[in-house]
Amino acid sequence: MIADDAKLGPYTPLEVWIEEERKLVVRLKGPHVDTEPRVDIEGLTDLDYRSIWSEREGPPYEVWLAPDPVPDKLVLLRGEESTVIHLRNE
Repeated sequence: MIADDAKLGPYTPLEVWIEEERKLVVRLKGPHVDTEPRVDIEGLTDLDYRSIWSEREGPPYEVWLAPDPVPDKLVLLRGEESTVIHLRNE
């Protein structure tokens, strides 16, 4: 669950989910041209960052190696700003 007012500089987190093989995907609203990663995740390092991709005219998606075990919440960071994302464990 992402708060409606979640904002990290020029980026707004839209969705966060876990895919197979421990892929943690963060979908963002914001510019495509920037440094990588666009946002950091508390507790993860640059070694956990995998890639960024997007569809033409679509939002950027960042892919990370998910922590094991997956926590109930993640803290996304950009500079001095942070936002907490609550994950659903279904």
